[in-house]
This record gives sequence, structure tokens and C-alpha cells, in this order.
Amino acid sequence: MKAIVYDRFGGPEVLQVRDVPQPVPGPREVLVKVFAAPVTSGDVRLRAQDAPSGFGFLMKLMFGFYKPRFPILGNSFAGEIVSVGASVTRFRRGEMVFGSAGMKMGTHAEYLVVPEAGSLARMPTDVSVEVAASMPFGGLTALTVSKKAQFRPGMKVLVNGASGAVGRMVVQLASAAGATVTGVCGAARSSMVLKLGAVEVLDYAKTDVTTLARRFDVIVDTTGKLPFPKARNLMEPAGQYCAVLVDSTMLPHILWSALKRDGKLVGIMAEESRAAMEELRQLVEDGKITNPVSDVLTFEDAARAHGLVQNGKALGAVVLIPGRG
Repeated sequence: MKAIVYDRFGGPEVLQVRDVPQPVPGPREVLVKVFAAPVTSGDVRLRAQDAPSGFGFLMKLMFGFYKPRFPILGNSFAGEIVSVGASVTRFRRGEMVFGSAGMKMGTHAEYLVVPEAGSLARMPTDVSVEVAASMPFGGLTALTVSKKAQFRPGMKVLVNGASGAVGRMVVQLASAAGATVTGVCGAARSSMVLKLGAVEVLDYAKTDVTTLARRFDVIVDTTGKLPFPKARNLMEPAGQYCAVLVDSTMLPHILWSALKRDGKLVGIMAEESRAAMEELRQLVEDGKITNPVSDVLTFEDAARAHGLVQNGKALGAVVLIPGRG
């Protein structure tokens, strides 16, 4: 099968399309023919070995010190089940599914093996494979944010990085719950964020959000560029700060908040589970969340896709499909 492989860490140029052995499902696994898989900020970070501050050693320990431990990137996917293990009862051959491969990655390939009990669900109806594939990476994280923040009517929410994979989903979930959402992103993506439910969008290049006189019930930072010490003055007395991208400078604040049990500061980690995927599927089918896809490229254009994500040029999700045409 064809797959996008990288043998060393570096820029987009390290990516190559190669023939690799097709995986074989075990007794409780399914084999998925991948129709679409997004390139995410996570892929870019792993490929470049670019860890948040203070987590470089941990990234190397998990994903390789000198060469990639998992040479095929890609976390989310959508496709068709073409084979099932002997003990599989939940899925059958021919079903369309979407899901997350978790830390083992590997979705940037023509075929992928996924545990039956893993982060896998039937694909939402009336949704393209490109949109479905792009949902889990940001959607599962946004679901965790929503559960921690408990969005509700009248709540004032600030989403920093509102146009990114996680930010887009958080904006929609908060808006659907009745919250008033202010998004922060680049000017080129402001119209998209407004369409997703924000009532206001601030251009980070023109507005220093830390100088705002307003206060928010929840601040969600998806980029790591609005750290808690700077965001604290923007919070209501009983407000909450959700950190999606956590670095070592955040850990003392998170631990102190946990010890006090005040819930003011929480670090977000996506729930990778069957239940979370089913919840995500229902939200998509109910029309509460979607994901604008701006670029659909082939495996052969993987380096270009990574460049779009890395340089912030994409106006929505960037999705790869196998083969040309």
C-alpha cells in the first residue's frame, strides 16, 4: 500500500510517498481503507520534533530520539471497513467509519488497522469523507473543553486561536449552548469564525486582547500564546481558564489550581474513546458542529499540505486523500 513516510525529523521535505506492507487486523481489530485524513498541527509538531517548552524530552521518549518511532503520521481519518477480525461484533465489512488512531498515528496511508473498541464510530450521515475525517482531531479536544467549562446561556467566552482545529469546534459548542463567544484569530479567517457562531472576532495583529476592559467567564487558549498570567486579568472572579496547549510554565499554575480545587485553571487533554466518538458523531448529525475544509490534496502533495498548516496559510482544515484524481 502507499503511505506518506518520514525517516527523519525536519521540514516538509522529509515526507515521501512509499510502498509499505499493508497491515493485517487482529481478532478484535478492523482494517479500514482510508479515504481521507487531515494534516493537523500535531502532525507538523511531530514531524519537526517541535515540542511545547519543557516537553522536548518527553516528546522524544514517546516518538523517537533520533528517528521517528511511528514513521507514518496522521491521527484522524474516515474510510471504509474492508476486513474485520474473527472476534469483531460491533462493525461489519462495508461500513463507513471515522475516528482517531491515537498516539500511534498512521492514518496517512491507504489502509489502517483500528481496534474495535478504540476511538471509532460509524460515519455521520450526509457528511463528506473529507469533513468527517477532519472532525476527531479538534472535535475530541473541544468536547473535553465543553465538559470542563460547562458552557451555558449567558456565559461570556473568549477563544484564542478560534480559527484553528480546536478553536473552530469550541466556538460552535459554546455558541450552541447559548454562550456569547468572542474569537481571536487572523483577519483572513474572521468571517469563517463568525459563521461558526462567534458574535465578535478580534484580529490578534491589531488588538492586544490582554488590554481589553471586558471580563470573561471562560477563556480557552488553543495556541499557548495567551498564557494564564496574562489572561488572569480578563477573567471574571469565578472565571475559568482552559489551556489546550500546555507547556512547562503552565504546570505550577495547573497544580496549584488543582490543589485549591477552585477549577480556575485546567489543562485539556482530548478523550480518546468509543464513547467520545459516538458523542462527536451525534453532534455532527444534529448539525451542531461542522468543520470547514479549505484544501483537499493528494498524498503526493503532503509536503505542500504540511506547509499550509505550518505557515498558517490554510483557511480551514487541510485534508489528504490517497492517489491522484
